[in-house]
Amino acid sequence: MKIRFVLNIFPFFLSLVPVFIVGCATSPEKSKQLSFRSTITELKEDKDPFSGVPERYRLKARDDEKKGDLPKALRGWELVKSFLPTDSEAQDEIARLKKQISAAADEHFRKGLSLFETQSYASSRKEVRLTLY
Repeated sequence: MKIRFVLNIFPFFLSLVPVFIVGCATSPEKSKQLSFRSTITELKEDKDPFSGVPERYRLKARDDEKKGDLPKALRGWELVKSFLPTDSEAQDEIARLKKQISAAADEHFRKGLSLFETQSYASSRKEVRLTLY
């Protein structure tokens, strides 16, 4: 019974072999060949995909600072500076945020020490974590 089934199916599979061979034998469409000069010209004409990135991160940094997340705001300003190295606003904000973060870390550390001395270990741990952040 199994042999008959195989013998009946075999011609069907054998008839599919030419279809697969013809399908694989076709050549792909030749791509458009460009000279080096025309490729450079096309690249110059395309809009820079990163042109809006500095402004997006500038707005995000301001928003993060309003929310109180100073390290995230600092990273945003550093990204703006990496795209626009001569941006004076980014340089000023980075310097200001570094001082502000350092002062906040000192404050959290002092608060954590005083809480540790009063044996409020959970609160002390929280303040030390904020210091590290």
